[in-house]
Amino acid sequence: MLPINLWQSQELAYCSNVHPGTELTQVLANIQNWFNPVLKKRQQNSMASGLWLASPVAKQLVNDNDALQNFVNVITQNQLALTSLNGFPYGNFHQDIVKQAVYLPTWADKKRLVYTQNLANILSQTICKKTATQIQLQGETRYLGAISTLPLAYAKEWTSQLHQIAIEHLIELAQYLKQLEQNTQVRIQIGLEMEPDCVFESSQQLIDFFKQDLLPAAKNKGLAAQDILNYIGCCFDTCHQAVMHEDIQLSLKKIREAGIQICKIQISNAIHATLKNKHNIEALCQLLNDKKFLHQCKINQSNVNNKTNLIHIADLNSAELNQVLAQKQLQGEPEFSCTVHYHVPIHLSQIKLSEAQKINTTQTGILACLDYLQSQADFKPYLEIETYTWLQYLTSQAQDSFDLTQGLSEEFFWLEAQLNKRNLLANKIT
Repeated sequence: MLPINLWQSQELAYCSNVHPGTELTQVLANIQNWFNPVLKKRQQNSMASGLWLASPVAKQLVNDNDALQNFVNVITQNQLALTSLNGFPYGNFHQDIVKQAVYLPTWADKKRLVYTQNLANILSQTICKKTATQIQLQGETRYLGAISTLPLAYAKEWTSQLHQIAIEHLIELAQYLKQLEQNTQVRIQIGLEMEPDCVFESSQQLIDFFKQDLLPAAKNKGLAAQDILNYIGCCFDTCHQAVMHEDIQLSLKKIREAGIQICKIQISNAIHATLKNKHNIEALCQLLNDKKFLHQCKINQSNVNNKTNLIHIADLNSAELNQVLAQKQLQGEPEFSCTVHYHVPIHLSQIKLSEAQKINTTQTGILACLDYLQSQADFKPYLEIETYTWLQYLTSQAQDSFDLTQGLSEEFFWLEAQLNKRNLLANKIT
């Protein structure tokens, strides 16, 4: 058996974008009121976090030394081992309606660059060196931190001109991060996170972006490939690629073979529903009746020359799903499968659609990802649970009184058990 890079239980993280937090006081309260109780429920002495810092919070921490010191004190007191940040949502991720606004500002906007530089600056100063991944470079120890970010933009109004500006910003970011590493001995890696209906939603689109756009542009500026690849990589979200009907193991393999570093894997779960009639469709849309977030739908129509041919629905709605159903029935197909970008708790393989029916989740995609990790002795990305729709999910299940701390902890217990089953957990569960 191959020697396996093992994860410690305390290295596993959950993304704090499940909690509202556009002000520093909210972030600190979330650490004390949510993170710390989950840590205690898991009986850990410390715990990593994929902490979400909105732009106003990041700006304050960079510009106010007293605020930064207070932040450090709070994370230390609460045994938060900071190794990763979520830099995807820029502003208020918990306003009444988010939808496409989550993709703003795009990477063609200077504000996105400045925000990400601020996050890198903060993480380089606050990273937990006991927990962070270490590498040796010319006899010196370097510590790796990861920041996830959006895949340039929502694709609908993207242009070639905006694309070129985004490339320039990413190159500038890579140069900034290289200098930051020289100053701090901390290498911050930015993970571009593929997402349905964005500039790159598939793994192949991500690979093509690096090979055809980003690396050639950097070469034209006299930069080596590693000047980019050391700092700009991939955040792989298991839910997103499952929604895209990808073979998770093949996607991970192709990205790594392209030389793109996967600095973080977000362990997340989506909906995979088999729809047979209008009643099923109405029940699904009612269950996921969420006006806050986009819930992109992908329907695997056919496979032609080994290429997946998807029907795309920009946001879950019964009218378009009923049109697909009518089309399928005309073709003599009584049902169809639809994946929905709606994050549900990772430990659930099914959820209740109605009194008589349950629907599947994409949990098999998570398991495939863990199987891949088991086979790769040299691969140990940060692992981060990201179920940001917990509050919406609980409402849909009429479980308003549910203990969120318990729910978050159950996700960890399930992930630990799955890692343990694959001999990937250093502190084995007996």
